Amino acid sequence: MPFCPECGKEMEAGAKFCPNCGSAISSAPAQSQAESQVQPQPRTGGPKPPLTKPLMALGYALGLVLLALGVVGMGASGVSASALLLDLVIFLVVGFLDLAAGYGVMKGRRWLRNGGLVAGVASVLAGALFVITFSALLLLIGAFELVFGTALLVYLRRPQAKQYLET
Repeated sequence: MPFCPECGKEMEAGAKFCPNCGSAISSAPAQSQAESQVQPQPRTGGPKPPLTKPLMALGYALGLVLLALGVVGMGASGVSASALLLDLVIFLVVGFLDLAAGYGVMKGRRWLRNGGLVAGVASVLAGALFVITFSALLLLIGAFELVFGTALLVYLRRPQAKQYLET
C-alpha cells in the first residue's frame, strides 16, 4: 500500500487525496515506507588484500586461546599472587587485542590502522615473553603471537590494506 508523501499515513491505492491530511497526491506512484527509507551505503574502501582471511583466523584463534588460558589461570594454585595477576593481565589483554584485530581485519574497520599497531606490538612483546618462559605450551603460543604480531604490522603497512581500511 502507498503512503502519503506529506504526513506518511497509509492510504488506498489510486487515491487522489490523502484521507488524513488532505494533500493532493500526484499521479506518480507513492513510495512505500520501506522503499523510502535510506539504504545503507556500500563500503568505499578497496578490495580485501591478500592474507586478510588467514590473519583474521589467526587473530581469532590466538585471542580465544589466550582468553581461555587467562580464565583457567585464575584458578591456579601454588602460584604467587603477583605472578598470577601478571599472567592474567597479559593473557586477557593480549587475547582481547588479538580478537579485536581479527575483527578489524575481517570487517575492514578504519580504527584498525591505529589499533592494529597497538595489537601488533603487544602480540610481538607477549610472544617474546612467552617464548622465554620455556613452557612448551607458552613457547608454541609465543611463536604464533610473534608471527601474528609481525604479520599484522606488515599487513597494516601495505598500500592495499591502507586502501581497504579507508571506510
